[in-house]
Amino acid sequence: MKDCKQILSAVAAGNIKMTYGTTRRFMRIYRLARRLLRAGQIGGLVEIEIQFGRTLLLWNHPHSADLLVLFAGTDGARVSHVRGRCRMQRVEKGGLVIDDDPIVEEALVEFDNGITGRLSSKQGLHVVLNGTSGTLRIGDDGHWLELQQRNGLIRRTMARHSMSGTVKAFHGLADAVRHDDKTSIAPHEIGDGLAILLSIARSALVCGDPISPDVLEEAFTVTGRYGTNYAAADRKPGSRAMIRS
Repeated sequence: MKDCKQILSAVAAGNIKMTYGTTRRFMRIYRLARRLLRAGQIGGLVEIEIQFGRTLLLWNHPHSADLLVLFAGTDGARVSHVRGRCRMQRVEKGGLVIDDDPIVEEALVEFDNGITGRLSSKQGLHVVLNGTSGTLRIGDDGHWLELQQRNGLIRRTMARHSMSGTVKAFHGLADAVRHDDKTSIAPHEIGDGLAILLSIARSALVCGDPISPDVLEEAFTVTGRYGTNYAAADRKPGSRAMIRS
């Protein structure tokens, strides 16, 4: 968190435009789901379930955490507590360094607006948004969106071919630079996503007890090491450049 806070402070001080590689938030189906949610199509949002399976914390779940922030973080809502269960190895320095990329068994994220987020062990790359009067399901990693309302009516929208989330992220960044406008992800959302991930691992070290990101040690570190590689970066032999995934 210390590194993240330093980066975000530099971004704010320099009026720097910044984007982030959590590409689903830029894809059409996920944006449509957010518009329907904000339009009250399923009433008030109660729970978000991310069905990405048992997978690695820093290789894969940055996308999960960002979707929780995207859908739950309306009107300035922030993360209050996180619970997590993980399988991990190589815990060092009194529990402050995990030289590993933990496999997340499950996680529960509570927001201060009452919304609950869940990282499920279910497979399928689905996202389920449960509301007080309906449900939105984003299926097969954004290939379709299904709206089911209280009256039982189900409406499905299929994704159409368009530019990728990665390309859209860069287009949005370019537009923000040209027009001195905001990007499609706020810096604090990047920080919130990382806080969720680190809090999951921290909670797992204390047998799933709830962890508030506000009291998470800034020195707590997860290296994201999987074998000889590290999450979120690719270094070519002889190259000094690191490419964010």
